[in-house]
Amino acid sequence: MIIKTGIKSLRDPFVLVTDEAYYLYGSEASGGWVQCGYACYKNTGELSSGGWKKVEHDIYERPKDALKNFWAPEVHKYKGEYYLFGTYFSAKTNHRGCTIMKSSSPAGPFVEISDGVVTPSDWDAIDGTLYIDDNGAPWMVFVHEWTSTPDKVGRMAVARLSEDLTHFVSEPKDVFCAK
Repeated sequence: MIIKTGIKSLRDPFVLVTDEAYYLYGSEASGGWVQCGYACYKNTGELSSGGWKKVEHDIYERPKDALKNFWAPEVHKYKGEYYLFGTYFSAKTNHRGCTIMKSSSPAGPFVEISDGVVTPSDWDAIDGTLYIDDNGAPWMVFVHEWTSTPDKVGRMAVARLSEDLTHFVSEPKDVFCAK
Protein backbone atom coordinates (compact mmCIF):
# COMPACT_ATOMS: atom_id res chain seq x y z
CA MET A 1 0.00 0.00 0.00
CA ILE A 2 1.23 3.50 -0.79
CA ILE A 3 0.31 6.13 1.79
CA LYS A 4 -0.33 9.49 0.15
CA THR A 5 0.23 12.25 2.66
CA GLY A 6 0.53 15.46 0.64
CA ILE A 7 3.46 16.38 2.91
CA LYS A 8 6.29 17.94 0.90
CA SER A 9 9.32 16.89 2.89
CA LEU A 10 9.47 14.57 5.90
CA ARG A 11 12.39 12.25 6.70
CA ASP A 12 12.46 9.21 8.97
CA PRO A 13 8.67 8.65 8.93
CA PHE A 14 6.99 6.63 11.68
CA VAL A 15 3.25 5.89 11.97
CA LEU A 16 1.51 5.31 15.31
CA VAL A 17 -1.96 3.76 15.15
CA THR A 18 -4.41 4.64 17.93
CA ASP A 19 -8.13 3.93 18.31
CA GLU A 20 -9.09 7.42 17.11
CA ALA A 21 -6.40 8.37 14.57
CA TYR A 22 -3.15 7.74 12.79
CA TYR A 23 -0.15 9.86 13.79
CA LEU A 24 2.77 10.39 11.43
CA TYR A 25 6.05 11.58 12.96
CA GLY A 26 9.23 12.56 11.21
CA SER A 27 12.16 14.93 10.82
CA GLU A 28 11.06 18.13 9.14
CA ALA A 29 13.61 20.55 7.71
CA SER A 30 13.50 24.28 8.17
CA GLY A 31 16.62 25.56 6.47
CA GLY A 32 18.33 22.23 5.82
CA TRP A 33 18.45 18.81 7.48
CA VAL A 34 20.91 19.94 10.15
CA GLN A 35 18.29 22.27 11.61
CA CYS A 36 15.31 19.95 11.40
CA GLY A 37 12.82 19.42 14.15
CA TYR A 38 10.36 16.70 15.14
CA ALA A 39 7.01 17.04 13.37
CA CYS A 40 3.65 15.31 13.81
CA TYR A 41 0.70 14.94 11.44
CA LYS A 42 -2.68 13.47 12.34
CA ASN A 43 -5.17 11.62 10.14
CA THR A 44 -8.62 10.63 11.40
CA GLY A 45 -9.66 9.10 8.06
CA GLU A 46 -8.28 6.19 6.07
CA LEU A 47 -4.53 5.65 6.34
CA SER A 48 -4.05 6.09 2.59
CA SER A 49 -6.53 8.98 2.19
CA GLY A 50 -4.11 11.89 2.21
CA GLY A 51 -6.10 13.59 4.99
CA TRP A 52 -3.03 14.42 7.07
CA LYS A 53 -3.11 17.66 9.09
CA LYS A 54 -0.06 19.03 10.85
CA VAL A 55 -0.37 19.24 14.62
CA GLU A 56 -0.20 23.01 15.14
CA HIS A 57 1.44 23.21 18.56
CA ASP A 58 5.07 22.34 19.29
CA ILE A 59 5.04 18.60 19.88
CA TYR A 60 8.12 18.67 22.11
CA GLU A 61 9.91 20.84 24.61
CA ARG A 62 13.46 21.37 23.37
CA PRO A 63 15.95 19.75 25.78
CA LYS A 64 18.40 22.20 27.37
CA ASP A 65 21.51 20.70 25.80
CA ALA A 66 20.01 20.00 22.35
CA LEU A 67 21.70 21.96 19.56
CA LYS A 68 20.58 20.45 16.23
CA ASN A 69 19.89 17.21 14.33
CA PHE A 70 16.40 16.50 15.69
CA TRP A 71 16.02 13.26 13.76
CA ALA A 72 13.93 10.11 13.57
CA PRO A 73 11.19 10.55 16.17
CA GLU A 74 9.21 7.43 16.98
CA VAL A 75 6.31 7.40 19.44
CA HIS A 76 5.31 4.28 21.36
CA LYS A 77 2.55 3.69 23.89
CA TYR A 78 3.91 2.08 27.05
CA LYS A 79 2.08 1.63 30.35
CA GLY A 80 -0.67 4.09 29.34
CA GLU A 81 1.66 6.95 28.32
CA TYR A 82 3.30 7.98 25.05
CA TYR A 83 7.07 8.03 24.66
CA LEU A 84 9.01 9.75 21.92
CA PHE A 85 12.36 8.18 21.07
CA GLY A 86 14.42 10.66 19.09
CA THR A 87 17.90 11.82 18.18
CA TYR A 88 19.59 15.17 18.73
CA PHE A 89 23.11 16.63 18.81
CA SER A 90 24.02 17.29 22.45
CA ALA A 91 26.04 20.33 23.56
CA LYS A 92 26.99 18.36 26.70
CA THR A 93 28.46 15.33 24.90
CA ASN A 94 29.35 16.89 21.51
CA HIS A 95 27.79 13.81 19.88
CA ARG A 96 24.44 12.78 18.43
CA GLY A 97 22.52 10.63 20.88
CA CYS A 98 19.11 9.12 21.57
CA THR A 99 16.72 10.64 24.06
CA ILE A 100 13.36 9.64 25.54
CA MET A 101 10.49 12.09 26.02
CA LYS A 102 7.05 11.51 27.55
CA SER A 103 3.51 12.83 27.06
CA SER A 104 0.01 11.81 28.02
CA SER A 105 -1.07 12.50 24.41
CA PRO A 106 0.25 11.07 21.12
CA ALA A 107 0.33 14.69 19.84
CA GLY A 108 2.51 15.87 22.73
CA PRO A 109 3.91 18.03 23.98
CA PHE A 110 6.69 15.61 24.83
CA VAL A 111 9.12 16.46 27.64
CA GLU A 112 12.50 14.81 28.06
CA ILE A 113 12.46 12.34 30.97
CA SER A 114 16.02 11.13 30.55
CA ASP A 115 18.93 13.19 31.85
CA GLY A 116 19.98 14.25 28.36
CA VAL A 117 20.71 11.52 25.85
CA VAL A 118 20.61 7.97 27.24
CA THR A 119 23.08 6.48 24.78
CA PRO A 120 26.80 6.51 25.69
CA SER A 121 28.20 10.03 25.84
CA ASP A 122 31.23 9.15 23.68
CA TRP A 123 29.22 7.47 20.92
CA ASP A 124 27.37 8.94 17.98
CA ALA A 125 24.02 7.15 18.26
CA ILE A 126 20.83 7.64 16.23
CA ASP A 127 17.45 6.11 15.43
CA GLY A 128 16.42 4.68 18.81
CA THR A 129 13.34 2.50 19.03
CA LEU A 130 11.51 0.68 21.83
CA TYR A 131 11.45 -3.11 22.03
CA ILE A 132 9.54 -5.04 24.72
CA ASP A 133 10.85 -8.57 25.28
CA ASP A 134 8.79 -11.67 26.11
CA ASN A 135 9.14 -10.94 29.83
CA GLY A 136 7.78 -7.40 29.43
CA ALA A 137 11.18 -5.71 29.88
CA PRO A 138 11.83 -2.55 27.84
CA TRP A 139 14.91 -2.23 25.61
CA MET A 140 16.26 0.41 23.27
CA VAL A 141 17.59 -0.71 19.91
CA PHE A 142 19.64 1.97 18.14
CA VAL A 143 22.37 2.68 15.62
CA HIS A 144 25.93 3.01 16.92
CA GLU A 145 27.13 5.22 14.09
CA TRP A 146 30.24 4.49 12.07
CA THR A 147 31.55 7.96 13.00
CA SER A 148 32.35 6.72 16.53
CA THR A 149 33.52 3.14 15.98
CA PRO A 150 37.23 2.25 15.73
CA ASP A 151 36.87 0.51 12.36
CA LYS A 152 34.44 3.10 10.94
CA VAL A 153 31.71 0.47 10.45
CA GLY A 154 28.26 1.22 11.87
CA ARG A 155 26.49 -1.21 14.15
CA MET A 156 23.10 -1.95 15.64
CA ALA A 157 23.20 -1.83 19.42
CA VAL A 158 20.83 -2.69 22.25
CA ALA A 159 20.54 -1.84 25.95
CA ARG A 160 17.92 -2.65 28.55
CA LEU A 161 15.95 0.33 29.85
CA SER A 162 14.65 1.02 33.34
CA GLU A 163 10.93 0.35 33.83
CA ASP A 164 10.26 4.11 33.74
CA LEU A 165 12.36 4.44 30.52
CA THR A 166 14.61 7.15 32.01
CA HIS A 167 17.98 5.37 31.70
CA PHE A 168 19.82 2.20 30.70
CA VAL A 169 20.08 -0.56 33.31
CA SER A 170 22.51 -2.59 31.21
CA GLU A 171 25.59 -1.64 29.26
CA PRO A 172 24.84 -1.20 25.56
CA LYS A 173 26.07 -4.01 23.35
CA ASP A 174 26.70 -3.98 19.64
CA VAL A 175 24.63 -6.86 18.25
CA PHE A 176 25.58 -6.84 14.56
CA CYS A 177 27.34 -4.79 11.91
CA ALA A 178 27.53 -4.64 8.13
CA LYS A 179 31.04 -6.01 7.61
